[in-house]
Amino acid sequence: MDLLLENGDLKKDSAGKPIPISGFDELKQQIYIRLKAKLGGFIYDRKLGSEITAKTENSELIRLIRKALPQLFDVDLISAYIEKGTLKAKFNSEFGAFMIEIPFEDEEG
Repeated sequence: MDLLLENGDLKKDSAGKPIPISGFDELKQQIYIRLKAKLGGFIYDRKLGSEITAKTENSELIRLIRKALPQLFDVDLISAYIEKGTLKAKFNSEFGAFMIEIPFEDEEG
């Protein structure tokens, strides 16, 4: 079980308590976090994250996504590409096929 994140913060219910998630929602959130986070940027786990940026070549995406997702995720990567700075990756899992879209900031400037 995980806690629901929204815009990088814990999302809370009307009573101010964090909202727990599990199953399909937890899987999607954990994949999103691992692909969005910069590899080595999380002090408690330097292996968490990816090397994907807005300028990553589409030919490199499959390799970088597989590297970022440990075997504990029982998902198959179907396709991935970057369009206008947004990673669009399609997966298949026990819950069915799903798409994750992750915007990446241009690191220049």
